[in-house]
Amino acid sequence: SSILVKPIKNSLTSFVLTAVPNDSIYLNTSCQTLVTPAGITPTVVNGVKTYKFKVATATNTITLKSDQPLCNEVISIAAKNAKSMVLPISNSPNSYSFNLLINGATNSNVSYQAGLTPIQLTFIIPQDSWQTGVNPVQFKYYIYCNNLDNVSIPSGARITPYQAGFIYEPATYGTQVLNFVTNKVVSEETISLLSNSSEIAYGTATVNYSNIPISGTIVYNSPAVNVPVDSFVSVENSTGIRVGMISIDAAGQYTLTFYADYALAVDGILYITYNNNGTRYQTKTSVQALIGNSTLSLVRI
Repeated sequence: SSILVKPIKNSLTSFVLTAVPNDSIYLNTSCQTLVTPAGITPTVVNGVKTYKFKVATATNTITLKSDQPLCNEVISIAAKNAKSMVLPISNSPNSYSFNLLINGATNSNVSYQAGLTPIQLTFIIPQDSWQTGVNPVQFKYYIYCNNLDNVSIPSGARITPYQAGFIYEPATYGTQVLNFVTNKVVSEETISLLSNSSEIAYGTATVNYSNIPISGTIVYNSPAVNVPVDSFVSVENSTGIRVGMISIDAAGQYTLTFYADYALAVDGILYITYNNNGTRYQTKTSVQALIGNSTLSLVRI
């Protein structure tokens, strides 16, 4: 069986070694430091440390301290007057999990409204991963995102913009609730959460959110006629650049998806145009107007 060790640097583990009194012991390890018995300097060959010491009694408590957060290995122990043995050491858990959620789920759908669409991230810092007495500056977590502005964090915590995202420094362990809003019309992305701590091993967590396409009815002319299925309808900004795609999946029914490549303002002018055998029909609208009323009525131009 294995000795289980937390994935935290300097974790202590102890076991009882039965040996012949006054025997010489040779303990080989690649990522542990011998704490008890104390004062033993190892020899190191190719990254493997060999501790040589004598035991005074038949039963001896051996204590080791991990040199790094992840330290899965098999320690070998040899003696002059006894058979050698091996002792597996495994991390448990293999790494800590954040259990990251976005708006209460692993994925979320949000509207095309920059500055108005809430994004809530929740994750857990396990109590047994929290090292009391350690400088809190070591507890840094990195939130990688491009399209979010922070609104609120737990009391006592700190969040700082950093490259593509934020550095988050919690005040304590437990559930962390961070609130954001989107800062772009087309904001969908993957959010990653990780810790680059050399002290504790966390698994990288990711969540995704997508923008909800705008759907509604689309008609042209007067009296109104449904735009036929599979018709080409363009959506352009005020400079004539196509900023999205409109699909007509059923007569008079459209779905609009905006391209992420172009910066859009919520109240920026959009022109929706349908060409019916050389006759053009158009309406002027905006993202904000479409979210409030998704009906499109195109008139001849």
